[in-house]
Amino acid sequence: MENKYYQIGELASILNLSRQMIRYYEECGVITPMRISSNNYRLYSAMDYFALSEAIALSRFNINIKDIYQLKMTDYTRQVKKYFNEYIKQTEKQIHHEEMMIKRARQLIEKTETASLNIDNVWIKKVPAHILYPLVSSKDDTYGEVVTPKDVLAAANKGSNVAFGDGIIEFNEQDEFWWFSVDEEYLSYLSIPDCKEARFIPEEYCLCTVKDMGKIGSFHADDIREFRKHPALSKYNLSDRLYGLLLGRGEENGVFHRYLEIRIPLQPYNG
Repeated sequence: MENKYYQIGELASILNLSRQMIRYYEECGVITPMRISSNNYRLYSAMDYFALSEAIALSRFNINIKDIYQLKMTDYTRQVKKYFNEYIKQTEKQIHHEEMMIKRARQLIEKTETASLNIDNVWIKKVPAHILYPLVSSKDDTYGEVVTPKDVLAAANKGSNVAFGDGIIEFNEQDEFWWFSVDEEYLSYLSIPDCKEARFIPEEYCLCTVKDMGKIGSFHADDIREFRKHPALSKYNLSDRLYGLLLGRGEENGVFHRYLEIRIPLQPYNG
């Protein structure tokens, strides 16, 4: 049986590659087509097809085309194992990232639904452990200077890290303070630098409600402090802390809302 040879256009069509890409594979040593001396045309054999097909498959594992020739010519088994292990490591990292993003998206859906369905309702929920990083002091809708350390702020806003931060407002007697909060489970993933001003809040049960801060400039924190007088709170042993989680900001039915999930931690049960 005589060998079948293909012109570059035929091979390009079979492999769904451009002619330029086939020539690039040749430059990198992946294939060595036969040349017709009279016109210098390239002719490609079945072995060229096999070599190209294998190289294309290897490139899907993030192996650089320029490295494929060396991989095949020197210590093949060890090098293939090394490249595939690198691919597995990188892909597992990407999968973990996507899993974290999916989990976070579900949390944000729950936050949004909580905002729209629980205005002025009162319930108890378990709040996961989280870290508070200082952000800015405020009085009603007047805000001071951002005080977050620059390295912490840069890490928190890097790439997709910003998707994992929540806005927390703490109500003091006379003013308020905003923190950005990150759930403990995300900390190792985000690699935020140590911050001496940060505060760790362990997992706790909180009595909650949802309040609307209203349009920009209309917020009065004393309206939130009044929640402590709610009749439903009288039967609970509550801590002195009062804070809120920003659930979302946006317009609905022509009205701009800023929803806060107000939280008062329950005192630990010592029975």
